[in-house]
This record gives sequence, structure tokens and C-alpha cells, in this order.
Amino acid sequence: MGCGWNESRGGERAYYEHCATNTNVWIQVKRWPRSDYHRCVGPGRTNLDLDATGAWYDSTYRGGLCSHPGDTGP
Repeated sequence: MGCGWNESRGGERAYYEHCATNTNVWIQVKRWPRSDYHRCVGPGRTNLDLDATGAWYDSTYRGGLCSHPGDTGP
């Protein structure tokens, strides 16, 4: 288990591990064949879509920080 993007393995869904303990951040989720999107995540593990192929912290999207984990954007 590492910080950031973690691929699906052994039937487990891909997830993003946000290792900071005091912030919520915007990540960009890459999917195929559907389009990419942004998602607000809090500390800890956030399971991603079944078709997720990558995810990373996006400091340029709305300043990088967010208030409500689960919120999404384009």
C-alpha cells in the first residue's frame, strides 16, 4: 500500500491513498473508455471506478484543496 495511485489486484478495486492526515485534495482520475474527471478525496483510501486506469493529485484544479470528499468535477 503506497501513497497515491494503487492498481487493482487480486479482485480488489484500484484506489487512491491520500497519506496526509489534515487535508482534502482534488485528484484527477483517468478512465478508459469513459472520460477522465476530478474527485475530492480525504485522508486514507478512496476506492475508484472499475474502469480507472490512473489517478494523481492535481494542484492546478481549483487550487488543489477541496472541502467535501466525494465531490466531482470535469
